[in-house]
Amino acid sequence: MTTTESAPLLSLRGVGRRYNRTGAWALTRIDLDIYRGDFIAITGPSGAGKSTLLNVLALLDSYDVGEYQLDGQDIRALPRRKRDTLRGETFGFVFQHSNAIDNRTVIKNVEVPLVSTAAPFEERATRIGEALTQANIIHKGSQRVSLLSGGERQRMAIARALTTKPAVLFLDEPTGNLDSANSAAIMDLLDELNASGTTIVLVTHDAALAARARRQITVNDGVIAEISADATRPAVTGHETRARGDDHRRWWRRTVDAVCEAAWSLWDNRTRSAIEILTTAVAICGLAASVSLGLTASNQVDQLISAASQNMVTVATQQPTGTAEAFSDDALQRVARLDGIVAAGRHDRVAASDADISRFGANVPGDTASVELVGATAGTFQALRISSPPIVAGLFESKGPGQNIAVVGAAAARSLHVGSGPGQTIFVGNHAFDVLAITSSASVANSVVVPHAAIVSLRLPAKQTLVARTAPGRSAVVSDAVPLALDPGNPGAFTVTGAANLGQLRGDVSSSFQWLLLLLSSVLLAAAIIATSAIMSSAVIQRRAEIGLRMATGASPSSVGSLFVVEGGVLGAVGSVLGVFLAVGTVLLVSMARGWTPYFDFVSLVGALVIGVVAGLLASIIPSVRASRIQPAIAVRG
Repeated sequence: MTTTESAPLLSLRGVGRRYNRTGAWALTRIDLDIYRGDFIAITGPSGAGKSTLLNVLALLDSYDVGEYQLDGQDIRALPRRKRDTLRGETFGFVFQHSNAIDNRTVIKNVEVPLVSTAAPFEERATRIGEALTQANIIHKGSQRVSLLSGGERQRMAIARALTTKPAVLFLDEPTGNLDSANSAAIMDLLDELNASGTTIVLVTHDAALAARARRQITVNDGVIAEISADATRPAVTGHETRARGDDHRRWWRRTVDAVCEAAWSLWDNRTRSAIEILTTAVAICGLAASVSLGLTASNQVDQLISAASQNMVTVATQQPTGTAEAFSDDALQRVARLDGIVAAGRHDRVAASDADISRFGANVPGDTASVELVGATAGTFQALRISSPPIVAGLFESKGPGQNIAVVGAAAARSLHVGSGPGQTIFVGNHAFDVLAITSSASVANSVVVPHAAIVSLRLPAKQTLVARTAPGRSAVVSDAVPLALDPGNPGAFTVTGAANLGQLRGDVSSSFQWLLLLLSSVLLAAAIIATSAIMSSAVIQRRAEIGLRMATGASPSSVGSLFVVEGGVLGAVGSVLGVFLAVGTVLLVSMARGWTPYFDFVSLVGALVIGVVAGLLASIIPSVRASRIQPAIAVRG
């Protein structure tokens, strides 16, 4: 918009501003006109209202009463976003503190207002170069700001303010931290800028600096006490209004800038970022590994059960018997011939009190042992995995009455003080049995195993069952087939028990294990979100000056908040990728250490990546809200 030279660029009429909206007046009935090309110094004692007046003029703060027009526009009638845009495109700011991002170069710092206003990418290098040249700091463009002197930092701040080619340059005590030589150099630069047409509004305590301005305004107790006579202003034209471009392109530039600024911010604070990424990675590792470890462990349980029991099945009759004749030889053969049966045999159990087993005979006092007697056939050795020399199992098939041989379990052998070999005998009642072998098999550890024929001949009260070992995974099918094979007309007369269906067992183990790990991982993930949010919130406090500067140069509260949302998303994405790799490594290491075969659920791994990003976004909500609520007028003061 172009106005005549006599029309003020900034005009206040009756403007008032209260402290905390309801307190004392910081400004009272301010009437002030500022024209294009003015060089105005605002002076007055501390607490007089100088900075408050500057904040109102620069749209960094609102006013409670009165009217403010900027180039003919009523400020109060403009929406918040429009005021932010107008401030970024019309004003430039230099404060007592440079509010620089110390870890970045001069060029990246000077670019901040262009990011805030979403300036076209193709124009940025040119405008940055012009501003650095104008501020006499172009030779330091690639240097980190932390290495600059105080005077150089303020020149950088002036260059930063000039990138948007502002109509008005506001300066609040720009030389307050500088020595006299640097202060004079900064004022010389301001004279040059004003001579080229830039309107300058300077707040200062220094009377010597104020004297270099063309107009001086004294503020005392919130009231303009004195305005010096106007001096001749340099001839200037209306402020150049740059084409903003269509909204789609501006949105695209803002999106690209948000991602780039998030990446720069994370790089600027690498230690903090590494902690946040590792926190997320550990949580995602636990979450992703829980499913695959559960799957791996359940498959290992499947293999262990198969290897340990080979799906042993036990068949009992529901008809009470006191002898060992519950099953005929034909019944045993019918079971042994079933598809899926690896081995089958008899299993006669005689209680220790009925067996009367001793080392030297019943007539020797204190010689008995609490040992169970088991009758077996050759198939029993395979079914129960009773380890012994191969020839021994064959001897147990003899049906003759003279087969008084025994295999003794390890625990029973210790109780009876007996070993294997020639001359080693035990007694069942008054009947001697030669010990052929000592077995370490757990299934008969505290038992003496004798041939089924011996149990029959001794007429001992025994509970007989048939035991069978099935092929892996066939126990359920065999359990259904055995009763029909024994008595098709009355299958309910038999009870079959054995290993549970391994598919169901594996599913139960997997589900239980995974739910436990998922619960622990979820707690860890929640802790990671809280920790990341706390770290990011502390970063908001540390970056208050930067946030205030971004808002002052045109960034809206929502766009400032979005920077933290994008940072959270980037942290979550990087942390989740690292976490998935850690999860895969964890599963592989655990499997190698335990000798397991690793299994992976790739759907859960992909899901973990998504959850990591979501966790980062959730962690950014509170920091984003806190950042968007920062008041730029307060934050830029450092």
